[in-house]
Amino acid sequence: MGQIITRWKKPILIVISALLVWWALDYFIGRPIPHLDVSNHAQYAPIVGKRFRTQHELMAIGYTIDRNYKKKVDYIFLVKPPGFSGPEVVAKGMLPKDSILEVTAILKADSWLVNRMKYAVKRLDGSQPIRGQMVIDVNVKSSINFGLPETEFILINESKKRNLGLSAVRS
Repeated sequence: MGQIITRWKKPILIVISALLVWWALDYFIGRPIPHLDVSNHAQYAPIVGKRFRTQHELMAIGYTIDRNYKKKVDYIFLVKPPGFSGPEVVAKGMLPKDSILEVTAILKADSWLVNRMKYAVKRLDGSQPIRGQMVIDVNVKSSINFGLPETEFILINESKKRNLGLSAVRS
């Protein structure tokens, strides 16, 4: 009888170990990764206040990170059409071409698994398509155009701001 118990110990331990690994992966990868505001860090502070003009009409997609998909908008992603869909999408709108956006905060993923960053932006020349915090994904590997695609966003320099009648950059 002792041999039967010993014979089944190893497979049972393997199954239990596999279940624990599965649970750990689900916990660390499947959960939403919080974004921390790093706007005050020296390397990111110069980006806050930069203004960009949209080169195309963009979709504003209201997204929830709630696992029960409540209708609360946590972020509004600005992406090229057709955008994306799924149960986490709770609202949609359009941001017109030539909209002027100002970076208000830098949000960075707080995880050792991913290196992700977003710019929180506000629209200066009109109302937002959806109520909530608008964000743009940033290519952290690119230093061109502050990590934003040049085909979608163009930096407005200081002399153009004065010509457009917009206020100067924050002091």
